[in-house]
Amino acid sequence: MISSFGKFQNAVSITTAREEYIFVSDLDANVIYKFSRSGSKLAAFGGAGLGQNELNQPYSIDASNGLDVLVADYQNNRIKRLDINLNFILQFDFNSYNLTAESSKKIYNPPGL
Repeated sequence: MISSFGKFQNAVSITTAREEYIFVSDLDANVIYKFSRSGSKLAAFGGAGLGQNELNQPYSIDASNGLDVLVADYQNNRIKRLDINLNFILQFDFNSYNLTAESSKKIYNPPGL
C-alpha cells in the first residue's frame, strides 16, 4: 500500500493519527510526510540541516496521541515535537545539556521514541 503514496528515498518509519492521517519518515530525504488515508500528500516537514525546521536522519516518528508528531532526529541528537499539520512546536536538543561523554544520562543519536 505504501507504494501508492509516491516514491521515497528510504522510508523507515510510519505512524497514523486518529485513523485519518498517515505519516512517513524518509531517512535519506530528511523529510516527514503527511498523507490522507486515500494517499493524497497533505504536508511535508524538513530538509537536510540543523535548523529548527530541518532534520538529519529522522529515524522514528510517532503520532499515536492524535494531537502531535514526535520525531527522533537521529544525527542532530534531538527529539522534535510537531503539531498534527507538521508545524514546529518545540525540540529537546540533547547537545545543549553539556553532559560529558562518560555520563550515562547522555542521549546520543536517538533511534526511537
